[in-house]
Amino acid sequence: NNEQLLGFDASGREYFKAHQATPLTQDFHVSLPFKAVTGVFATTVSRVMLDQRRQFSGVVVATLESGFFSAALEFQGAPPDSQALLINLNGDILNAVPKSALVSRSLIGSPAFTEHVASAHTRTRHLDVSKFESVKQVSVFQNLPKARLAVFVSRNYDKALADWRTSFYFHLSAFALLTGITVLLAMYASR
Repeated sequence: NNEQLLGFDASGREYFKAHQATPLTQDFHVSLPFKAVTGVFATTVSRVMLDQRRQFSGVVVATLESGFFSAALEFQGAPPDSQALLINLNGDILNAVPKSALVSRSLIGSPAFTEHVASAHTRTRHLDVSKFESVKQVSVFQNLPKARLAVFVSRNYDKALADWRTSFYFHLSAFALLTGITVLLAMYASR
């Protein structure tokens, strides 16, 4: 509810034109981030309205400030080298945590994105080089149901492997120590 929007003609907006051009083939439309009439960066989610003859009669739209997506992408205990992105399946980055400078950039040309879209699977895992930082990363794409959106989570491969090695050696050392103590106690008990 914003009085600035009363009487606003949205017929020139991208989402309106997209639904008007293909009203029967496009269920939801998620726009690229843009500066809204209110002055904040936002994304729209829209759906076509059809009349009783299944002809285009308008659009229902919700405008979501970028903070809405940021809160959804943040996760507790995330390593500092991890990245979460909300993308559309055209490769456009709608939101990014923690590197918000990636918003409005594109994953087109990224090997992981290309493989994900070509696979037609809802979830894919990848080991590749990041398009934006030229570092080896491990990543996962997860499509969201009923929307042409996906969440992309990635982490620096070397740092992830270093954390795994540290954990592995810690647990292996603890196991070896407990095994050694058990053997010594068994030897002591058998005397």
